[in-house]
Amino acid sequence: MMGRKFVLTAAATTALAAMVGSANAAAIIYEPFSQTVGALNGKAGGTGLGTWTATTGSNGFTVGTETLSYGNLDNTGGQVNVGNGTNGDISAHAPVTASLGSLLNDGSTLWFSVMFEKGSTSSPTNEKSAFAFGTAGVVTSFSGTYIGSSGSPGSGIGFYSAGGSVNAAIWNVASNSNGGGFSVTAGSSVFIVGKIVWGATDTITLYNVNPADVGTLTEAGLTGGVTKSAALDQSAFNTIGMAERNSGGVQVYDEIRFGSSFSDVTPPIPEPASLALLAIGGLLIAGRRRA
Repeated sequence: MMGRKFVLTAAATTALAAMVGSANAAAIIYEPFSQTVGALNGKAGGTGLGTWTATTGSNGFTVGTETLSYGNLDNTGGQVNVGNGTNGDISAHAPVTASLGSLLNDGSTLWFSVMFEKGSTSSPTNEKSAFAFGTAGVVTSFSGTYIGSSGSPGSGIGFYSAGGSVNAAIWNVASNSNGGGFSVTAGSSVFIVGKIVWGATDTITLYNVNPADVGTLTEAGLTGGVTKSAALDQSAFNTIGMAERNSGGVQVYDEIRFGSSFSDVTPPIPEPASLALLAIGGLLIAGRRRA
C-alpha cells in the first residue's frame, strides 16, 4: 500500500512560514542570565552581548535562580542578584556586540525591557540603582550616577532609582538628570518597558507594565508613561550596564531585552498548542524546501 502524500499549497506554506517566523522572532539583545550560578564577573553575556565585567566580593553581582514574578512574560535562565552590603558602590556592564544599525539613527525608535526588584526602599540616600545603555557602564555613588566615571563621564539613557521610585534618566557627559517616575514596593518585582525615540532631542518614556498583561497589551494600550528628554549623540552607544549603591536587601535584575518594537521586548509564554502547530509547520516547510 502506497503511503499518502501530503502537499502544501503555496498559500498554506506562506501562512505557516509567517507563523514560524513570528514565533522565532526575538529581541536583538536578550540577557536571561542563564550563566552558571555564581559571580557574574567574566562570564559571557546573552544574545548580542559580550563578556560581563563586574565588581567582585560580597557586594558583587551574582547569578542566581529565578524568584521574580514573571506573569505571562516568556522567561528562561536565572537572574542576577546584587548582594546586601553597606554603602557599597557596585556595577556590572557588558559590551553590545549585536549591530543595532538603523535603530540608533535619528528618527528611529529603540525599545527595551527589564525585570527589576528592590529589597528595600527605606533609605533614598543609599538605596540607589541605575540601568543604562550608553558609551560605558553606569556607576552610582553618594555624589550621583555617571556613565563611565565622575572623572571622565560619558552619555547614556535608561532609568534611575532612589528609595521607592524609578525614574526615566539621561546621562549627558558631565550632567545627569531624572524625569518623571513611578513608585516601587520593596520585595515586589516590576516589569519596566522603555521606549527611546532618537531625534534632535532624544526622549525616553518608561512604562510600569503588569507582566500578567503581556500577550494582550499592545503599544497602543500603554498608559501612565514617564518621560525625560535631552540631546544626545547616541552613535557611540555600545554598552549596557547596571549599578547599585545598596544598603538594605538584595536587588534583582533579569530578562533584559532590546528590540525594534514593543512586541519584541514583551514576548508572552507560547501556548502549548501553538508550539505544537508551529513545530509541525516548521517540519512541513523544511520538507517542502528539501523536495
